[in-house]
Amino acid sequence: MKETGKIVQMTDKSIVIETDAHEACTKCCSCQNSEGKQITLDNHYDENFSVGDKVEIEISPVRILRVYLLLYALPLTIFVGGVFAANLLTLSPIISFIVGMAATILSYIVISRQIKKRDGFSSEITIKKAS
Repeated sequence: MKETGKIVQMTDKSIVIETDAHEACTKCCSCQNSEGKQITLDNHYDENFSVGDKVEIEISPVRILRVYLLLYALPLTIFVGGVFAANLLTLSPIISFIVGMAATILSYIVISRQIKKRDGFSSEITIKKAS
């Protein structure tokens, strides 16, 4: 997926790019996208860029799929597995549901901590000057 935009702000650790992001881009969560107009990318400082430069932002579809699997499919699988495992051990569907929910919440906590350790997914996004 490619987006074009203009650098509006640079700090030592991040770049803020103003773009008309597509709807898919605003829902991606691969970068910190606020209001769909400005994208903040951490750890992308480069001396070759300056405020006002037109840039292309790119993330591969494989990486987007990996993000979706990590954030949606894995917790869903853990929920279903937790419900089935608890159902085998107890006959109560309520307890099975509670165990499934607890496993899901725990999986989100673990995923969230891993994302914070990696500084989000912005390290997987490439930026280059637009031609």
